[in-house]
Amino acid sequence: MMAETKRVRICVVIDPEGKWEAAGSHSWTDGQAIRELDDLSGDLGPAPWAYHWIEADVPVPVERSDDVIEGKVTDAR
Repeated sequence: MMAETKRVRICVVIDPEGKWEAAGSHSWTDGQAIRELDDLSGDLGPAPWAYHWIEADVPVPVERSDDVIEGKVTDAR
């Protein structure tokens, strides 16, 4: 039997040194995710930062899972 999955979209920002932050929520617009990252990015080095979107089909588990799920970068800002 195939497990149910949910398509997720996560925004990731990365600085030139490779430090990164990620944000996303089932109820956020893309703009809300970017604003959240802008608020969190104080831990990152100075701009310019690159924003990327990662999309993945995540199983909706009945129990906790530590599985690693492969994602796909869909576009960048």
